[in-house]
Amino acid sequence: MSAFLSDIDQAIFYQINGLQLWAWLESVLIYWRTKTTWMPLYLLVMLWILIRYKWRGLWFIIALGLTVGLADQLSAHFFKPLIHRARPCQVPLASLIQRVSCGAGMSFPSSHATDHFALAGFVFNRLKPHYRWITLLILVWAAIVAFAQVFVGVHYPSDVLFGALLGWTIGYVMYEIYLRLLNQRAI
Repeated sequence: MSAFLSDIDQAIFYQINGLQLWAWLESVLIYWRTKTTWMPLYLLVMLWILIRYKWRGLWFIIALGLTVGLADQLSAHFFKPLIHRARPCQVPLASLIQRVSCGAGMSFPSSHATDHFALAGFVFNRLKPHYRWITLLILVWAAIVAFAQVFVGVHYPSDVLFGALLGWTIGYVMYEIYLRLLNQRAI
């Protein structure tokens, strides 16, 4: 990354990471990005899909699982080792506010952003004709998870931006493959 872009990335990082929010909102952002928050919600949604759509819902869940799995593998096992960028909390930064433990992994791209936007991209494209409000909700959910990664100090803005774009692209491509394989338009 050029020095100019790196300086912009760091300046935006400081703006987001340095936000002084209400204590309850800060707690929500910290909690929002954890598995203990989103796994139960995703499990409930999968259960609803299975009850509502039976076998067709099972294929949807399998495709969604493959989508998120692919996104996670590309993010964590291809791009992170290739780019090998340290997290903001792993390098000495002047004004870093570290709100959670840093983690030992690399920073670019954010796997949280990649995974959540892959899920959002798949769900958005699959459900937009039927459940518009769910598609908007899942996009907001993914954006908050990505924003929270910068806010807590574990990722730069470019990490979550690239992760979001990568995830969305994977979600869209997997959706198209899902449609072609099943040759149907409804869940």
